[in-house]
Amino acid sequence: MVKNKPQANILVVDDQEDITWSLSQALSDDENVSVITAANGKEALDKLSGATINLLISDIMMLDVGDQDLFIEVKKKYPAVTVIVMTAMPSASFKKESVLGENLFFVEKPFDINKLKQQIVRILSEKSPADHSLSGIYLTDIIQLKCLAGATTTLQTNKGNQQGTIYFKDGEIIHAVCGQQEGEKAFFEVLAFGRGIINTTPLPETITTTIARPGMTLVREGINRIKTAEQKAAEEELARKRAAEDEAAKKKAAEQEAARKKAAEEEAAKKKAAEEEAARKKAAEEEVARKKAAEVARKKAEEEAASKKKAAEEKAAAKKEKRKSQIIHTGLKDLISGLSKIDGYIAAAVLAPSGKLVTHNSIDQNIALDILGTTFNTLFRQARKTSKKIGFDPCRETVFSYAEKAVIMRCSGGEANIHFHLMAIMKSCRALDLVGAEMDDFHSRVLKKLSTI
Repeated sequence: MVKNKPQANILVVDDQEDITWSLSQALSDDENVSVITAANGKEALDKLSGATINLLISDIMMLDVGDQDLFIEVKKKYPAVTVIVMTAMPSASFKKESVLGENLFFVEKPFDINKLKQQIVRILSEKSPADHSLSGIYLTDIIQLKCLAGATTTLQTNKGNQQGTIYFKDGEIIHAVCGQQEGEKAFFEVLAFGRGIINTTPLPETITTTIARPGMTLVREGINRIKTAEQKAAEEELARKRAAEDEAAKKKAAEQEAARKKAAEEEAAKKKAAEEEAARKKAAEEEVARKKAAEVARKKAEEEAASKKKAAEEKAAAKKEKRKSQIIHTGLKDLISGLSKIDGYIAAAVLAPSGKLVTHNSIDQNIALDILGTTFNTLFRQARKTSKKIGFDPCRETVFSYAEKAVIMRCSGGEANIHFHLMAIMKSCRALDLVGAEMDDFHSRVLKKLSTI
C-alpha cells in the first residue's frame, strides 16, 4: 500500500466480526501497516490508550460509548488520528450539504475494499504516521455525525466564557440555546465557536422544538455565514491599508514637489543676483561687449530651459512607467492570492514568456517551481506554435498531468505591458474554469487601471 513509510497502525471498530476480520485481512497485506480490531467503542478507547493509532475506521453506530462519544474522546485525547466513518448510504441532503474537516472521511456500506485501500493509501501518504500536530475538534464534524447517525442527544460546547447547547432528536436538530438566543439564531451563534470544549448528555424528556430545517442545511448556511463575515473583514482591512498607502504616497509627492519648487526659486534668485552684479560691473564696458554678453546669456537661458523641459518630460515618463509596473505587480499578487483560495490549490507561478519566475506561491514546499516553470512553459510555447502551424490561433490555455496533479498553463494575452504565462498546479483539472475566471478578472482589472494613467 504505502512504500518507504514508517509503520502505520490502523484501528478497525465494528460489532460485526466478519467486517473486522475481512478488513484486517485486506489491510494487513502491507508490511508497513498493522491492523488492530475492536468490537465496540469502549474496547476501542482501551486500545487507543495502549498503542499509537494513526487511522481509526469505525462503523457510525460504534461512535457512542455509553455516556461518552468515541469521536469526541478520540479528538480530545488523540487529535492527530484521522477518522474514516463507515455508514449506510447517506441521504441526498447529506451528500449535497456536508462539509467535512481535514481529518474526517466517510465510506458507504457496502464498500469496495480496493477503493477503501486506495483511500487509506492517500491518507497515509499525505500525513506521516509520526505527525502529532493538534487539529482540535471541528464542531461541524460532530454535528454532521450526529445527524447522519440519527442520534438523540444533547451537545454542549464552551469557548471562553461563551456556552451553547444543541439538541438532537432522531438525527434532526430540534432546538438550540446560546446566551439569550434560542432556535436558529442560537445555532448559528454556537457554530461560530469553531472549536472548543465539547460534551454530550442525554436529551431531556421535555424540550421545546424551535428548529424545523434540516441539520445539514443549517451547517452549510452557518459555514457560509462565517466565510462571508471573514471575507468582509478581510476586504475592509485591505481597503483601509490601500487608503493609507495612497494618502502616504500623495503626501510624499506633495513634499517632493514643494522641495523642488523651493530649490528652483533659490536657484533662480541666485542666478538673478549674479546676473545683476555682472551687469553692474559691465555697465562701463563698450556697447558691443554688453550686447555680446546679453546674447550669450539669452542662449544659455534657452538651453537651460530646454534641458529642464527634457528632464521634466523624462521624469514624467519614468513615473508613468513605474506606476504601470506597480499596477501590474499588485495585480499579479492579487491573482496568486485569488488562485490560492480555489479548492484543490497546490501552487501557482507567474512566468515571463522565457520561463523565468516573476512571482509565485505554494502550499507544498517540496515543489520546485523554478524547474517546473521552465519545463511546462517550454511545453506550452511548443503547443502554441503547433496550433498556429496547423491553422489555428495560438492556444491560450492547456492542461498537463504531473504526479497525479493538473498543471494549468494560460497565456495572459498579447498586450505588451502584461504579457506573461500563468502556471497553476491543482489537485485536478476541475479547477480549470475557476483558474480561467481568476485570470480573466485579473486581465480586465489591470487593463482598466492602466487605461486611467
